[in-house]
Amino acid sequence: MIAGIAINGRKIVEWMPVVTRWVWRAGHEQLTYRRRIIRPRPVGTLSLPGDAAALREWNDPESGAVMIHDPNALTLTAVVAVSHPAFALLDPDEQHPRVVGWGRVLAGACLSDAHQRTRIGQIEDAAATAEYEARAWVRSRNEEHA
Repeated sequence: MIAGIAINGRKIVEWMPVVTRWVWRAGHEQLTYRRRIIRPRPVGTLSLPGDAAALREWNDPESGAVMIHDPNALTLTAVVAVSHPAFALLDPDEQHPRVVGWGRVLAGACLSDAHQRTRIGQIEDAAATAEYEARAWVRSRNEEHA
């Protein structure tokens, strides 16, 4: 009978584990944290343990690039999305300057000092989603008029 009474939207039976745990923590003086959090973490710092705690995150809102700086390993890792909706459909006169420009970007990234290492990874997505969407639209139009 008593178990069905609701307090703050929960039945007494549902409150029992919460209250039991709180009473145990109060009895063992575990109701406060070891370190008080007085101010929020500075922008760009990550909440990571050990050596990884030194990592800093940098976001470039203009380009959308995300960079992670590791002062211990002296590295800067950048992730940048580069895309073009229909590069293969461009005229060769339009493709050439774009290929040359991308080559300059890669060459600039690979220029090395004595203490610099550069690794470039590339992920390509060649899914023709626009083609599939166009075909689906044509099918739907044909079905409407049939």
